[in-house]
Amino acid sequence: MNTFTVANDQSLAALIRRAHRRLVYIAPGVTLAVVDALRALLEQRDAPNITLIIDTDPEVCRLGYGTREGLEALAKLIDKHQVPMRAQKGLRVGVLAADDELLVFSPIAQLVEASPESNSTPNAIRIGPEPLAQLLDAAAVDGAPGGQPPSKGEVGAQPASPADVARALKDLEINPPKAFDLARIERVFSSKLVYVELEVTGYRLSAHVAKLPSDFLVDASNDLKARVRSTLRLFEGADTQVDIPKVTLPKPGEANLGIDETALEPISEAIVTQSINLLRQKYLHVLLNVGVLMWRRHQPAFEAEVSVLRLQLQLFKEKLAEGLQAIVSAAAQKIGREILALGEDRVPDRLRKMLPVDKPTYEALLNVLSTDLEKAFGKMQQQITPRVVVRFKDVSYQTLGDDEFRKTIEAHFGPTSFGKIFSEFDAARESAATQTPGDR
Repeated sequence: MNTFTVANDQSLAALIRRAHRRLVYIAPGVTLAVVDALRALLEQRDAPNITLIIDTDPEVCRLGYGTREGLEALAKLIDKHQVPMRAQKGLRVGVLAADDELLVFSPIAQLVEASPESNSTPNAIRIGPEPLAQLLDAAAVDGAPGGQPPSKGEVGAQPASPADVARALKDLEINPPKAFDLARIERVFSSKLVYVELEVTGYRLSAHVAKLPSDFLVDASNDLKARVRSTLRLFEGADTQVDIPKVTLPKPGEANLGIDETALEPISEAIVTQSINLLRQKYLHVLLNVGVLMWRRHQPAFEAEVSVLRLQLQLFKEKLAEGLQAIVSAAAQKIGREILALGEDRVPDRLRKMLPVDKPTYEALLNVLSTDLEKAFGKMQQQITPRVVVRFKDVSYQTLGDDEFRKTIEAHFGPTSFGKIFSEFDAARESAATQTPGDR
């Protein structure tokens, strides 16, 4: 069994499940896989004695030392089984003891890199009853009791040549790492504010334009008819309000939106526009020359309400399509009457020749006009394409250093909100600027 090994979700969970008498878990955070293994122990009739120590700082999850889902599941688990849990701020080492097995590991910040999968990329040491001798032998240290050559060691079997180091330095010269303190401050800022783009399109029927046949311009020359395209807002002034089932946010513990078929709520272009404006007013901060920002803590609630709006628009489209043809027919009749009011000679010859008599009635002319208009308008249902798009973007290093951005942020949110972050950023930037290339 290797001394240098891998600690990831699968190996940690497997070791946890082997515990019978005691289990000690000390690490920055937890994942669902770890919590599921702990749950399996606690649900046994003779559960082992369990000690849990983690770092409850939310940065643990932001960095990827644990997950929010894992932390939530752990909180419910220890509440259910009344297991004590302790906290250690800044904890960045991992220890797992299951009965007489002991594993010390380096937790992986998955924001930076993925968890290791094989012993060729170890991040843990399995400790036995004689740890020093075990470690010396596994690393093939000179003078170790085992006396094995470096090529037989579990780690460092290959020499690190000057060429290897030169290649690494050349790569760093081409793609230098960002100053760590600057990157950290950038991440802290982005954990507070985020850029947001909210686009809602395709729901405004009144904005849709329909084309009139060019030969309706009876007084125009053929050249003008070829160049002019008469259009009109077909649904302007039309009543687009319909009733849809009430859409609700997910209930606690559920993931899907609720649809109450027994409770109807009205929806129209005006109501949708009002909902969008209320959403913007509730969550978004529009800053001149900066953009649209939102508190990161509001993002889950904002996305949930956007999901409600997206489903409401889909139901709006489906319900409106049922009566849309009637609206089109009424509009065609209205335009036909307005054309005839200008004179019956306005009816194009291509339509007149379809009539069985030379002097048709008003009703016959209106019918041939409105039928032609409906064909020209086409299937308006295909034009109802509501779409909701949301994009999030982190605040960048370059933005943090922009004076106008900082002045606007402090004027809008107040100097106390971000003053400490800006001062830390300035100090870190100044420190990075004073370093010589060899220091970096």
